[in-house]
Amino acid sequence: MNLSGKKLIMRLMISGGGTGGHVYPALAVVQTLDPAAEILWVGSVAGMEKSLVERADIPYQGISAAGLRGKNPLKQMAGLLKLGQGYLQSRSLLNNFKPDVLFVTGGYVCAPMTLAAYRRKIPILIYLPDIQPGQAIKFLSRYAAQVAVTAPPAQSYFPEGLTLVTGYPVRADLYTANALAARKRLNLDADRPVLLVFGGSQGARSINRTVAAPETLRRLLPQAQIIHVSGKLDADWTQAAREALPEA
Repeated sequence: MNLSGKKLIMRLMISGGGTGGHVYPALAVVQTLDPAAEILWVGSVAGMEKSLVERADIPYQGISAAGLRGKNPLKQMAGLLKLGQGYLQSRSLLNNFKPDVLFVTGGYVCAPMTLAAYRRKIPILIYLPDIQPGQAIKFLSRYAAQVAVTAPPAQSYFPEGLTLVTGYPVRADLYTANALAARKRLNLDADRPVLLVFGGSQGARSINRTVAAPETLRRLLPQAQIIHVSGKLDADWTQAAREALPEA
């Protein structure tokens, strides 16, 4: 109970990364919080999430993290060493930041952070953006106070009573976007249909290859304007395919 009359300020630590699906929902949640809330995002040292989080003006701290996939014992040992290092770094961050709650969205970086928070008896809330949880979330859910899920089918992967159906958090700016202004900004014809091709924040190579193929473009371009979000890994060759197109 707060008897001082002073406003309590929440200290929230967020951990997640590796893909946009682990980042954008948490960014949407942050937009709904009291602006006075103190937030620290913990991702991996070289994670793709770093630029997205810093672009949103959220303090970011990187720790060591790695998966344990594969059968190569040397790679598994290297992964364990990184996770151990990440655990020690997580403990240090918790000691310094002293969060009221840890919000976890997925990715290897969540493992050391969640284990360290559990040892400190800090409440852990997991959000699952997908229907089926990955290995990390399956393992870490045993330490969570609650798991928020996008849709009811995801509840079957967790013990009864642990989950809460919340839907998918959407950033506020997506509701206020103006279609005509966006077309003007992207230099698109206001009267022609627009086809958006999007394979996730890092792209999907099979989709990229199909869409950028000359025979595909010959069929699609007479019917619509195409916005192709390729992801960084395929950006160079998809851009080259774009530049090779004849002028309209």
